[in-house]
Amino acid sequence: MVIGGYSSSTLFCYGRAVAKISLYWKKSLLDLEPTQVNDFLYALAADKQASSTYFKHTVYGLRFFLSLVWNG
Repeated sequence: MVIGGYSSSTLFCYGRAVAKISLYWKKSLLDLEPTQVNDFLYALAADKQASSTYFKHTVYGLRFFLSLVWNG
């Protein structure tokens, strides 16, 4: 499946990154407060084990997911 020119592997990585935020807080992403998302991203950036690529996938995945939600 290709949406908006994204490859299936890119969409999979985005979905996986966004799912980790939900699992971390044990809530749907739609039920999270912006501060919770920021706290997760800060913890991810501070984690020396997390790669910069994974951090970028998380941010881009959030942008992609939220644009789908907001733009219908």
